[in-house]
Amino acid sequence: MAYPPYGLPDVHLALERRFAGEGRSFELIGMRGAQHHGDLTLGDILEAADRYDRFIVGAVDYARLPVSPDAELACASCGFYLGTEGEDRFAVLLRGPHDEYGRNKVEIEVPAGE
Repeated sequence: MAYPPYGLPDVHLALERRFAGEGRSFELIGMRGAQHHGDLTLGDILEAADRYDRFIVGAVDYARLPVSPDAELACASCGFYLGTEGEDRFAVLLRGPHDEYGRNKVEIEVPAGE
């Protein structure tokens, strides 16, 4: 899914609220090397990490963005949400806009078995 670049605070808050609900837990992790590969899909990243040890766990990238005239929010601009809901496991990749690497939108990717 893709959203306009100004939507990062909304997407960040929606993911945080969705995955922090009752009976759920999550961890937000970053990946060294991921922000430089804006054209890679989540599948590409997982395959490269598995096959070549190309990416490693690192710090989450954050951007401080205005959410009102008087307030800013530290939003995850590149990170993986890894979580559980009962027996189910999930992963979501969130990537914010990054003009330097040619990304002009907010993207989320979710792997699914079905």
